[in-house]
Amino acid sequence: MSYFKLIKFAELFGVWLAFVLSVTAASTDFREGSEDTTLKKSELNDLSWLKCGHDLPCQWLATKFAPDEPEITEDLRANEGSSSSRSDVSSLENGVCFAPAHGECKDRLAGITVLAGTPINERSWERRLSKNVEKITRDECELDMIWFGDSITEFWEDKAGHVWEDMYEVSGSFRGVYSGISGDTSSQLLFRLQNGEFSYQYPKAIVIHIGTNDVMYATDFELANEDHVRNTAKAVRQRMESILAYIRQKACDTHIILVGVIAAGNSDTDVSWPSKFTDSVNAVNAEFQKLAAENRKVDFVDCQSLFLVKDGAKINIDLLRDTVHPSVKGYEVLARCVNHVLLPIVQTPFSPPPPEPPSPP
Repeated sequence: MSYFKLIKFAELFGVWLAFVLSVTAASTDFREGSEDTTLKKSELNDLSWLKCGHDLPCQWLATKFAPDEPEITEDLRANEGSSSSRSDVSSLENGVCFAPAHGECKDRLAGITVLAGTPINERSWERRLSKNVEKITRDECELDMIWFGDSITEFWEDKAGHVWEDMYEVSGSFRGVYSGISGDTSSQLLFRLQNGEFSYQYPKAIVIHIGTNDVMYATDFELANEDHVRNTAKAVRQRMESILAYIRQKACDTHIILVGVIAAGNSDTDVSWPSKFTDSVNAVNAEFQKLAAENRKVDFVDCQSLFLVKDGAKINIDLLRDTVHPSVKGYEVLARCVNHVLLPIVQTPFSPPPPEPPSPP
């Protein structure tokens, strides 16, 4: 080897050695005092301090503490409707940070096997779902409330957007978003949650207003059949329990508010109450009320009486413009009805429960 080649080799070796030493030193600095400051994969379920707004960037946490987490892909998202839950550290997708309040969720709902929801195979429905997902994930971790539902929820924006502005004024720094699709039943809502509408958010409260279409899609013959009414209510309850379980498995301490089905007239102009839908509406609401009574941090809100007049014998057409969908005044009434439960929740600072005491040796 010539003298000049030897000099060149020595220079390259020196650069390589300096690089190796610098990497080793950085690794040593990070690991120094690891018994007190470094979290192991098995300890991630105790990250009660990790929540939206924490100074540590979620991307750094996901890289340092969960390097072996699988990448979230469309295939994985499509299979997300099973009973599996994410009880580990933060995950990051499209800039959205999610973290459990503390440890593995011990809630009864978290152990329930979640049914698969049913989509509607129409381009317009798929576009609406995509729009809802974009709207919800855009707000990342800053949401106080998400309101899920059908056309009654979807029409908030077009018919009564100011109601939300008024709600903000009442509650101060309140951040909420509504996500509805016209014509949806409880089965479609379940599918939407499993396919992007509720992935990694951790709001203080979730409001669910669904069930009207589950009732109204029945035929007159079915509505007059007591067995059908009873079976429909049980089926809606089963799907609603899956909805609650899916939410609870991802957000253990989020408060859930079930809003009862309001009313449905015999036609757009027939305001008679009871109507042919009354028995089914009341049966579904009774199941929702039972679910709320059986589960932690689940409330049932029944607003039906506020939309009836003549001692409950007529639907108030001024509030339900077609005997089903609220007018602007109707949305104001609905907001006030739900707010007496919702506002105390969203106005309370978020504080995860304290960690469980260590097991005795």
